[in-house]
Amino acid sequence: MKNLLDALGNIHLDHLGASTENMQVPSIVKSEFVSWAAPRRGQLNPEVLTNPVWAWLIETGLSPEVAHMAAGIGRRRKPGWNFGERFGQSRTALDDGSSVLIGGEYEDFYDPDFYIYNDVVVARSDGSITLYGYPEEVFQPTDFHTATKVGNGIYIIGCLGYVKDRRPNHTPVYFLDLQSFQISAVETVGEAPSWLFKHTAKLEPDTHAISVEGGRVMQESTNDLIPNDGVWKLCLRTFEWTKQKS
Repeated sequence: MKNLLDALGNIHLDHLGASTENMQVPSIVKSEFVSWAAPRRGQLNPEVLTNPVWAWLIETGLSPEVAHMAAGIGRRRKPGWNFGERFGQSRTALDDGSSVLIGGEYEDFYDPDFYIYNDVVVARSDGSITLYGYPEEVFQPTDFHTATKVGNGIYIIGCLGYVKDRRPNHTPVYFLDLQSFQISAVETVGEAPSWLFKHTAKLEPDTHAISVEGGRVMQESTNDLIPNDGVWKLCLRTFEWTKQKS
């Protein structure tokens, strides 16, 4: 397998029209394709879900439809596992040259392969890869969040998510431990930005806080998604949100 970091830099291409006539599919991928064709949530925190099918899909960046054709599998039940065409996935570079990629969604509700992921993919500079899955009750499906590295962990803030999971006046915050790769929900206090996504986040080391701004939020009275015109800080000592004055 070629260097995964090189592959990750080239997978966000349009593979829907790719020809499968001369595509070489590894025999182990073909033999295990049916078992790993569909997305799945983890059962542990975390559960290692590394497998040759998903590794091959990461390397090739193929859409579910093209991947099934390449593997010689006919039209399947929805959805198919995807990595190369996810939207709202975060990518965080580590000091050792690895990359940590979190969640993201494939397409939208109208597409048969629509799915919002809650996985963590670690791609290392030596070409190796580890895929971690989590139960939804531990880590909700997430897209268009931010991922901010602080010490030996990553704070995951906000997301768009499924409609059923959105809560006005609540901003989801999770912490990913980069040693164990366990994820824990962070209980916060204070005035949160509300359901926030497509925003930016910045670590402020001097105040030991993360500031967030931009993006969109859910309006409490109507549940509409409106532009976010405020700036908030999350103190990492007390986990209290405060809104900054204009």
